[in-house]
Amino acid sequence: MADEAVQFLKEFVSKPQEIGAIVPSSPALAREIVRGIDWDRVRVAVEYGPGLGAITREILTRTDGRDFFAIELNEAYADRFRRSFRQVPLYRDSVANVASIAAAHGVDAIDCVISGLPWAIFSDAVQDELLDAMFQVLREGGQFVTFAYMHGLALPRGRRFRDKLTRHFRTLEQSPVVWRNTPPAVVYHCVR
Repeated sequence: MADEAVQFLKEFVSKPQEIGAIVPSSPALAREIVRGIDWDRVRVAVEYGPGLGAITREILTRTDGRDFFAIELNEAYADRFRRSFRQVPLYRDSVANVASIAAAHGVDAIDCVISGLPWAIFSDAVQDELLDAMFQVLREGGQFVTFAYMHGLALPRGRRFRDKLTRHFRTLEQSPVVWRNTPPAVVYHCVR
């Protein structure tokens, strides 16, 4: 675990515009993320930005018999992820290309997107680009799950992102604060 923290800090320092955390997500946050997913309605799931796999570990406890793959842009994270999770197909690419990635994976629709991306550090245009790409493949009634750090909720980009979720999804539920995470976070469970 200490090795993962060092890797995260190293990537954060070298790419602060891409990496939104200095330590991996906690097991408590990972459990909260997957807890609210209606797994009975999921045949195909994708994880955006799995990093070193902190949330992946929890997802794998629920994906038996389901098609599950991940998309990671960061080369160092992708290399380490592949070594740790050989059973999970990983595409080293931008989630902006999710439609072509899904097609290459052999699926035309996704039932659940689980995102570890740092939405609050993305510009308005990047948030729109990534959400628009997701809506090309997320089926009607599909689920989108992501999280936001408490300090990011007050930032203009963090507020705009939550407003976009409210406008684009039929339902949005926010979890209680996950205090056992650094930094504390809330989870958004959305249904299209």
